[in-house]
Amino acid sequence: MLKSVTKPEDRLVMAKLLDKAGFTAKTNRPAHSDFLDTHQAIIAERLLSSMDACEYRIFGGFPGAERVIVLFYPDFADDDERDEYNETILKVLEIKPNTSGNLSHRDYLGALMALGIKREVTGDIIVDEERCSVVVLSDISGYITSNLFKVGNTGVHLAILDIMELSVSDKKAAEIKTTVAALRLDSVCAPAFGISRSKAAEFIKAGKVNLNWEMTQNPDKVVREGDTISLKGKGRAVLDRVGGKTRKDRLAISISKLV
Repeated sequence: MLKSVTKPEDRLVMAKLLDKAGFTAKTNRPAHSDFLDTHQAIIAERLLSSMDACEYRIFGGFPGAERVIVLFYPDFADDDERDEYNETILKVLEIKPNTSGNLSHRDYLGALMALGIKREVTGDIIVDEERCSVVVLSDISGYITSNLFKVGNTGVHLAILDIMELSVSDKKAAEIKTTVAALRLDSVCAPAFGISRSKAAEFIKAGKVNLNWEMTQNPDKVVREGDTISLKGKGRAVLDRVGGKTRKDRLAISISKLV
């Protein structure tokens, strides 16, 4: 089953996932994984859909979540029982700074990791002007609220909310229309993040660029419509559309850059 998973770190995660599925199949009791990143979730979906596993759902607390868990259910569980289980597994930590400041996603993540917890027990971190909402596994929520008092040098107040209380605004995207000589990763990455192609190639070779949530160090890698590119510290962009060629034999493309 795991032969198609080539990377050792991914294979370990998927092996643990299959153990959870096996537990539910044998005991008729629900189970869940730790949080997976988008790359791991894609592998998990491909793996689980190809086998006769128990019923499962991939869920991150809200539509469009980037970090998700896999929930496994007994075959006899009805929709109400599944919804009840979903709502008990995840909680939302609402973190409010005591004073106004410019705390970032990195600040909140750093404060959480400083508590000695693993990234696998925390989901998406949503930051706005007044608060930060963190999706977490329920069994770690109490520990965090009892130990997290500051983010950076700013005191914070924490509250635990039910996952159904989480409200996430739609992400905005800026449209970038341009032309490229070829659909190479460095060629598409450059206009997406407002850098030169040589600088894009440098970032790619340094392992700072992910294509469809998987690191690639090959600037020549072909990018296709619908592919997602992320550059560390610069955000994420999607190649929305590839048009025809211009009179100068360049490809017209449209890119959505999340802002």
